[in-house]
Amino acid sequence: MSHLRHTGDENDGPRGRLYLMRAVGEATAKESQSFEQHIDRCLGCRACEQVCPAGVEYGQLLEAARAELFSSRQQPGFTYKVLRFALKHIWLYPARLKFVFAIARLLRESGFAGVLLNTGVGANLVAPF
Repeated sequence: MSHLRHTGDENDGPRGRLYLMRAVGEATAKESQSFEQHIDRCLGCRACEQVCPAGVEYGQLLEAARAELFSSRQQPGFTYKVLRFALKHIWLYPARLKFVFAIARLLRESGFAGVLLNTGVGANLVAPF
């Protein structure tokens, strides 16, 4: 079931997203939070291409819109960089992941993690990127 049915917002359907993409192309909605939200909600399954009577290649337009969103975002913060590092250099290697989890368990059991959370330092470490 599409988001359009859930929200009743035309922008959550392919036609609405195409209008938003056109607005971005005309530089009227590039920095819009709404644009990012509606583009991110699309799964990119391209099922709408098969039933589009006009033959619009929605997938290519969606990828271009996502590339525009990615390029217009601010420089990634510290948390984003740490997450990206962890996904690339730790998550894919079982031995490294096991080691990091062992350290995390040790921190949790020692009570150090609780101290970080209670002092608010932990919240700053996991601030949104």
